[in-house]
Amino acid sequence: MKQRYRNCRCLKQEVDALLRSNASYQAQHIGKGTTPKEKEEVNRYCYEQFILPIKDLDKEFFESIS
Repeated sequence: MKQRYRNCRCLKQEVDALLRSNASYQAQHIGKGTTPKEKEEVNRYCYEQFILPIKDLDKEFFESIS
């Protein structure tokens, strides 16, 4: 089965919004002085809030990015 992400404009917009939110959150919370523990927390949060929801939208695309 082809990835729906590539074939459905509405779905692509939803996924792209989650990816933008993920990138924005990481840019705001990870910097030069961020400790490894803080980075781990940011990554965990981003995975749960922005990346994991993509699995419900398009499992194949999710697997390609995780």
